[in-house]
Amino acid sequence: GQRVPPPPPPPGGGAGGGERVFNAAEAAGIIREYMAFFFGCQACGRNFLAGYDQCHFDRCVRLRDAEPELLTTEEWRELPLWMWEVHNDVTMVVGKARGKEEEKAALFQWPAVDDCILCVREDGEWNMGE
Repeated sequence: GQRVPPPPPPPGGGAGGGERVFNAAEAAGIIREYMAFFFGCQACGRNFLAGYDQCHFDRCVRLRDAEPELLTTEEWRELPLWMWEVHNDVTMVVGKARGKEEEKAALFQWPAVDDCILCVREDGEWNMGE
C-alpha cells in the first residue's frame, strides 16, 4: 500500500518542538484511557473497556503498532473504521436495551442509509470501500 506521512505539526511545534505523533494503535489506546477515566457513563465505559481489551472488531489486528510514517493509507484508515464499528455496535446495544427491535435500533446507526446509499451493499452489510 501507499505510505502516508504523519500529519504536519501544529504551528510553532514539530520536530524538535517536543511534539509527539501517535500511530493508530496508540491513538486507540488514548481513546481507551479517556473512556476509562473521563467518560460520563460508567457502564458504557466498562463495556467499551471490556470490548477494547478483548480486541473486539479485530482491533489488535487492524491497528498496527508501528512508526506512524511506516503505516499505509489503508492502515491509517482502520482507526476511524474501527471507531465507527464500535459506535454502531453501541447504538444497537442501547437500542435493544431500550426495547427497540433490531430493525428499529438499526435506524439509529451512522450513517443513515438515506444519507449514504452507497455505504450499504445489496445484502444489507456495510460497504467498507465507501
